[in-house]
Amino acid sequence: MDGYWLLEPENYYLQALAIDPNLRDVCMSVLKYVARKLNNEPFVSSCGGHLAVINAQYVSTYPCLAFHTETPERISDEFECALNMKINEILTETTLSEFLMTITSQME
Repeated sequence: MDGYWLLEPENYYLQALAIDPNLRDVCMSVLKYVARKLNNEPFVSSCGGHLAVINAQYVSTYPCLAFHTETPERISDEFECALNMKINEILTETTLSEFLMTITSQME
């Protein structure tokens, strides 16, 4: 049995993007970029899963990060904390030009 464990990023800006339907495409691009960067991190790849961007539903549908694993065990609080710290690092250290180069190269 496999599963997706939703990751609710603590970053205010990602939260704001996720809840605004007018910024859905921007949010999807940012989350895909973050997931790609995180999946290259040794602490993520060593956990037997990978991060993906999925549509979650609560009151409405919204894009979010999820950790996909082939085991039903929930991700640990420590792992989730490490992911949130790395998300904040990615968002603060990535230049706009690096982000744009990455997402446009995915379109080719």
